[in-house]
Amino acid sequence: MRNGLFLSAAALLVACGGDSDDPITGSSGGNGGSDLSSRQQAALSVAAANSAVQVAQTGTGGVPELGARALSGPAPRAVIPEAEQLDCTTLENGEGSIYAYSDASGSQPDTRIHYDGSEVDTTGGLDTVMKADPRFSGSLASSGGSFAGNQTRADCEGEVSGRPFLLKGATDTLIYEGVDGDSDNAVAFNRMGGLADDSLDPVTPPDLSALNRSDTGTRAIDMRGVIRSCTGCTGDLSAFTGNELDAAVAMFVRMNPPLEGDGMLRIGESESSPFSLISRAGQPAPDQIETELSGRLASTLGDPECHFDVTYETRQPLVQQQGYNAAAGLIAGELAVTVESSGRSHTVTASNGDILVDGEPEDVTALANDCSFGRTAG
Repeated sequence: MRNGLFLSAAALLVACGGDSDDPITGSSGGNGGSDLSSRQQAALSVAAANSAVQVAQTGTGGVPELGARALSGPAPRAVIPEAEQLDCTTLENGEGSIYAYSDASGSQPDTRIHYDGSEVDTTGGLDTVMKADPRFSGSLASSGGSFAGNQTRADCEGEVSGRPFLLKGATDTLIYEGVDGDSDNAVAFNRMGGLADDSLDPVTPPDLSALNRSDTGTRAIDMRGVIRSCTGCTGDLSAFTGNELDAAVAMFVRMNPPLEGDGMLRIGESESSPFSLISRAGQPAPDQIETELSGRLASTLGDPECHFDVTYETRQPLVQQQGYNAAAGLIAGELAVTVESSGRSHTVTASNGDILVDGEPEDVTALANDCSFGRTAG
């Protein structure tokens, strides 16, 4: 599954902008703990949107690699029949277990992913799961690709070489790659959260009200949420293009990424009210790409000058050249960006490389470069 394809026009805001007449005001101005003015939050948050999507997608997954290598020893005690169990008692001061399921691995049992009371083990089932979000439509083809799922159920804690190791929670992942025989066409559904009623049974879906916790001693992530995405399509599951720049994602995620200090990345309001990003290649001109953003995105990660909490509405899609030159910036586009702390709605406009907020130039280049938006060095 290709995560890097969500290269949206929004990311180009980092490299754009003019002169600003609205300086950083400090946290006393009613900005919800941010050191940015309402206008600056509006501009900077759009620059952060693409990064936030990539961070959340990277954070999803199953057993951390370190844990898989560290768990070894005698044949494990099978608590769940036919499941591959990683026995955490083999860790230093270890206890608990990790259960792994995969439809693509001969060494692991098949998944038993359930959604809305029904097992999802076919492309038809995945089609139903995807279209539970109205941004996805059409009928997913049942041939020409490979369908697989992955699951983990974990309640594991211990140490590896003196460093803490923790994995507690549940993940369900469904992927259909190579739709219509093209490797750039793919559909994915990922759901992660806590263990519902402390159950390690794969039939029991993740608890979205609780965090899935992972800590390898050098990398820690707590998160919960649901992500639906397709590449080589813009939401119509019956009309794949084979172009990885065509993409759609709808996501509800709460995440504490591995950063110094405290903070939370909030993407979307709920599974039924997610943040969405849609990119269309060849629009409005053959050598261009347009992107639409919708929904809530908030970050309290890093320094206060990097904090924002906004809701997007696309009035006109953001447009850039394909194979863009960053110096050229955004060609066109207009968003309504409502800042939660102020309640103000700002018009963010792109025009031939310049970024305007309510008709005035706003330069957030330095701020955007200083803010990692959840990424760590290296």
